[in-house]
Amino acid sequence: MTDRPAPRPADPFDLPSPIPPPGLPAPAPDPLAEMAITAVLDGFLASLAIDLSWCNTEEKPIEAVFTFPVPFGAVLLEVTAELAGKRLASVAMPRRAAANRYEDAVASGDTAVLVEEAAPGMHTVNLGNLGPGETARIGFRYAQLLSWQRDTLVLRIPTTIAPRYGRPAMAAHAQPQHSLDLVRRARIEVLARGAAAGMNAGSPTHALDTARTEAGLRIVPQGGALTLDRDLVIAFRAGAFQPMALRGGDGERRLLAACFQPRPPIAASNAAASDASSAAPRGRVLKVLIDCSGSMQGNSIAQARRALAALLRALGPEDHVALLRFGSSVEQWTPGVVAATPATIAALQARIETLNADLGGTEMRAAMMAAFALGWPAGAAPLAELLLITDGASWDMAAMVAAARASRHRVFTIGVGAAAGEALLRGLADATGGACEMVTPREGMEERVLRQLERMDEPRWRWRIDWPDGAHDTWPAQPGSAFAGDSVHVAAWFDRVPEGALRFVLLDESGGEVASQSLDLATIPEAATGANGISDIARIAAHGAIAEAPSEDAVERALRYGLLTRETGLVMVAERADKQEGLPALRQVAHMVAAGWHGMGSVMQAPAAMPVHVPPPSPTPFAAMDRAARFSIADHRPAQAPPPPRRSLFERLFGKRDAEPTPPPPASGDLLADAVARLDRAAIARLDLGWMRAAGVPDDVCRTLAGLRSGALTERDLVLALLHALIAAAPDRFAREPARLLRQAYQQRRAAKPTALGALAQRIGALLGSDPAFILLSA
Repeated sequence: MTDRPAPRPADPFDLPSPIPPPGLPAPAPDPLAEMAITAVLDGFLASLAIDLSWCNTEEKPIEAVFTFPVPFGAVLLEVTAELAGKRLASVAMPRRAAANRYEDAVASGDTAVLVEEAAPGMHTVNLGNLGPGETARIGFRYAQLLSWQRDTLVLRIPTTIAPRYGRPAMAAHAQPQHSLDLVRRARIEVLARGAAAGMNAGSPTHALDTARTEAGLRIVPQGGALTLDRDLVIAFRAGAFQPMALRGGDGERRLLAACFQPRPPIAASNAAASDASSAAPRGRVLKVLIDCSGSMQGNSIAQARRALAALLRALGPEDHVALLRFGSSVEQWTPGVVAATPATIAALQARIETLNADLGGTEMRAAMMAAFALGWPAGAAPLAELLLITDGASWDMAAMVAAARASRHRVFTIGVGAAAGEALLRGLADATGGACEMVTPREGMEERVLRQLERMDEPRWRWRIDWPDGAHDTWPAQPGSAFAGDSVHVAAWFDRVPEGALRFVLLDESGGEVASQSLDLATIPEAATGANGISDIARIAAHGAIAEAPSEDAVERALRYGLLTRETGLVMVAERADKQEGLPALRQVAHMVAAGWHGMGSVMQAPAAMPVHVPPPSPTPFAAMDRAARFSIADHRPAQAPPPPRRSLFERLFGKRDAEPTPPPPASGDLLADAVARLDRAAIARLDLGWMRAAGVPDDVCRTLAGLRSGALTERDLVLALLHALIAAAPDRFAREPARLLRQAYQQRRAAKPTALGALAQRIGALLGSDPAFILLSA
């Protein structure tokens, strides 16, 4: 929530209260009053509850829209709300239907909530028609399968979305907003239960207080709340990873899920390394791509320098390397792929301190294509690896993943900064058989670089699962591969309670068994089952299966499990006796700018060492990594008044919009959408077929529409019915406010002429599905 003047305990992460620059109008009140986050770790399952409190202090109804980050791999299981004196639970619907249900409710004057997946790792909550003086509470419940890396389990809770380069593929009202003057805080509590309760815990990002209780290990930030300008990272370290599994109900079926970790014997690892060496006698071919765009200024570019130094120390004369840095353009520090001779390494080492974030925007896809295109000498390694070091501040995820997948390179990523784009970086690695490491500014960079090099030098180990009798519908559908020490999650459905043992088998290149791990199913705990007979673990596995291989029944399966996906939405409507008049004023809830982004402040500055104090359960405690950090926005406030608010923070900092190619001539549907965007209430009252022709609608559509007029129907009724059908078919295509005015006008006419307009709506629906001219209009 925004800072309040009430005193509170001293907090090393506290920021100075923002002071509005003189001469500017006061910003609209922030409707997000409070935020609380609770996380529970149990085995390899983490549950996360996010509670948002809203308050409308204005004299008119508002619509609050907030796009916020969610942990990578987290599955939204439930949304609840207290709206207009009512307690509601979310209903999953196809995305378009959910959007229409929400928009119709808002247009009717009711209070409603819509939750959508805005982008990978981001969800958008829309709270429409919160009346003057009213409050609301919205609760989200997530769950995710936790991944181990060797003996360390990391819980990462993102708290802000850093500004990104490019155009997000989402509606304007849902695009994340940022404010240089905002201070937002949240109460956060983490409870580690079961085996995790006995582990050593530490954080490289925040100073924490911990206590061992009967419920488990309780972890809270010092001072009780966090400033939401960086990811919260908590690392749990144990002596050694142990396989684990969990059972859960799924209606009449049973779900068994497990977590394993490939741990090949030393002899097998040496044999694999020997095979790889014989296949590539001249070492590795490594293409290094370093992000030097403006967002990397400060902490992130310092991390990149440390990564480059560690990398150069690890290369030998048998290796081949290409080093490129990028921003708006690409610069090569080596003439293509060259041998990593002592002279080459010395020359690159001499330039490390000149590595700066001075290349403008994050044109990451073009830089990746340039790196992929580089050839390398004959006789070197047959395959090349790409190591990408970046903060992931780009919206171009889908195109980059597609390009990486087609490149036949393995992409290894290192995400740097206080709020790096994890979804993009893990997406690139997963799509190409690489791996991702996320490194906050005060974590060791050298060990992460060396870990990535280890992965490059070893094979991805193939594996299989020997399921008990009766297993079907496994997830993943086919056995895959993984690097030694990384996590493998698997699940399968059964028609009865599975019995016997579950076996994870590591395979060599010929398919022979190298090692195995077994779990006795009699000792596996049972997950709690919801009111519908479906456990959380079953819903997580179902979400993974849907994402792995989308099929024709993906939406149906998501609805059965009540899941939020790219094709579904969650909606709640509180019908009001006192309908809100007019349309609500849009209030886009802003994020804090990520600490250290674009060189603004530094999370490396620490007034004092503040370790996490946990009574160690073993003689070897986990080295405390915590330091108090301070990031002062006030010290970096722009001297000039900001440009109009419709421009993003990125555009304000750089002073210009991204260059865009010349668009093709607009289609008739696009022309109509542009005309709708200019409508107001008075213009809607005068709609007729002449307006349709002026808006670029083809004459044959207008003639067909005129032929549908009968009885009491007017030309305005014809136009309203068509526009309403087009808006319902593509809610995101039309500007939100005029679309809502059209919905209101159509609802009023439909109430006055239910029979005539009902029949007209059916005939227009048939035309949109069969008549070529109408199909082109809606395309």
